[in-house]
Amino acid sequence: MGFSVKNGKVVKYSQSSAEGIVRVPYGVLAIGSSSFSKVRLEELILPNTVLYIDDKAFRSTYLDRIVIPASVCYLGLGSLGLINTTIFIEGGDRFCVEDAARYASNVTMVYPEFSFAKLKRDIYRFFFARGFIEYPDLYSGAVREEYVRYLFRQRNEYLPIIYEKDAVRVLEIFAEAGVLKSTNYGSFYDAALQSKNPPKKCLFFLENWYQNNVVREAPENDVVKNIREILSDPYNVFEICKKWRFRRIDGGMELTAYLGQDAVVCIPERVGKETVIAVGDKVFERYKGFREVHLPCGMRDINPYVFSGCKNIKRFVVDPKNTFLAAVDGCLVFTPLRKLLRAVNGVPFPSSTPVCRIAYMAYNGVRGVREVHVPDSVCELSDYAFSGCVDLKKCTFGSGITALPDYAFAFCEKLEEVFLSDTVSYVGRYAFYTCKNLWNLSYTSPSLRCDTSAFYGCSKWNQKR
Repeated sequence: MGFSVKNGKVVKYSQSSAEGIVRVPYGVLAIGSSSFSKVRLEELILPNTVLYIDDKAFRSTYLDRIVIPASVCYLGLGSLGLINTTIFIEGGDRFCVEDAARYASNVTMVYPEFSFAKLKRDIYRFFFARGFIEYPDLYSGAVREEYVRYLFRQRNEYLPIIYEKDAVRVLEIFAEAGVLKSTNYGSFYDAALQSKNPPKKCLFFLENWYQNNVVREAPENDVVKNIREILSDPYNVFEICKKWRFRRIDGGMELTAYLGQDAVVCIPERVGKETVIAVGDKVFERYKGFREVHLPCGMRDINPYVFSGCKNIKRFVVDPKNTFLAAVDGCLVFTPLRKLLRAVNGVPFPSSTPVCRIAYMAYNGVRGVREVHVPDSVCELSDYAFSGCVDLKKCTFGSGITALPDYAFAFCEKLEEVFLSDTVSYVGRYAFYTCKNLWNLSYTSPSLRCDTSAFYGCSKWNQKR
């Protein structure tokens, strides 16, 4: 057998025939890329001086067994591309073992029993492997300075994802170990807030925050207290990240995506210290099965399109301190304009408070509403107002409406009758698009005009004519 070693790193292993157990020479610091590619052995024994296993170090390598010693601080991408192997993980970075074995085939991972001391050691090695500290853990001797610099240069080749719970644990462990120089947690916290995808960016921000705040002597109790106070806040960024994605806008935070699957969706009041003031148009694109929505006091407005296709909403609950939004008979109303933003299942129209306007797609996906009487107080109807109202059969308009807008009843396939007041003088484009059961449009205005496409797809109406 033959090892080619340069500067403490195995760059190539030349296999002799019929070799069973092979020992890597003591003192080797790193296993280089493809150094054991396509080798067939019974067992490979790594010494406890090995700190780094490079990307694809064991590529298509046949081994019965291998032990990753406790000294290993970093496993590169695809570094454990082994075949038919039992891998005993004693060292290595617990955050990147999965990607290290990305190209493996028929391998079994055996981990040591969990302990807090092991977790603490792994976290220190996590930063050591990226060149941010000079020791693989608190209790080992100093590592050669030139090798630390080498690791630092390599740190951008692979940045695994640490999710928020891991990032929080890292902070707590460092704080409890007394290696932080200040209680200034804000820089990392603010940076995470500004990220478009906070959980995936936690590592990057955590590394930078750690680099700027690590020291051997620190006021341990103050740091621990500071971090735990922040994490005890139910609206801390890590808690919110579990179900929401968000971004900073002028005046506060906007929620951009909902990741949960709850029957009751509670929009958070804050993300950290920033007030949630808006939600994006596609926030509920991934999940639309919720039945109830709770809105906080800081929410100023909401685009009705947000709830497009949400067919199970039975009621909205709005914080009483909210001066912009209100829940009226379970429906969502924008109070400054008295505009119905969103109707709910089973409620034809909010009656306890006068409503003057009906918003875009306010009834889209609403079920259990067979008849709607629009009162005289309503003076404005937006495009698509009743579009997609699943069970609607009859609609009557008061004297406040002067025109039916474009696509007003589009896709209302069960709609049969519409009664217009004498104030309505115009029916817009595709107002009754694909209302195939519509047979009666009652009106008294002698000057009523209908767009040529108003009844497109209305099979019964077209037969009647």
